[in-house]
Amino acid sequence: MGLAGLCALMAVVNSVVIAGTERRREFAVFRVTRPGRPQVVRTTVAEATAAAIIGLLLGCAAAAAGLAGIGGSVRAAIGVTVVHVPWTLLAVVAAGSLAVVAMTRGITAFLTTRERPFSLITTKE
Repeated sequence: MGLAGLCALMAVVNSVVIAGTERRREFAVFRVTRPGRPQVVRTTVAEATAAAIIGLLLGCAAAAAGLAGIGGSVRAAIGVTVVHVPWTLLAVVAAGSLAVVAMTRGITAFLTTRERPFSLITTKE
């Protein structure tokens, strides 16, 4: 379970970094419209956090549907409830996931906004 969690963590960090580095030009256009670099970083962190919250909610809904089906089937078959949700662990994993996404996006946005925005807007990809 730990190795699967570590692989999932690396996949999340990788996707956040790739998504952030591919948006250099978009960040440059955003900076030219007068918000400062810190506001660009805060906005991208808020955007990534919102996406992570939506992903967590959808994942929990899918897991709950699966657990409800399994629990209902087992309860009907043997009359005993076998499903137990560790709420504390779920909360810790969710908070840790949000922290990792926010930190990774913040660092990525900070590093991708180092260049002058005018040089990125005028270049072609």
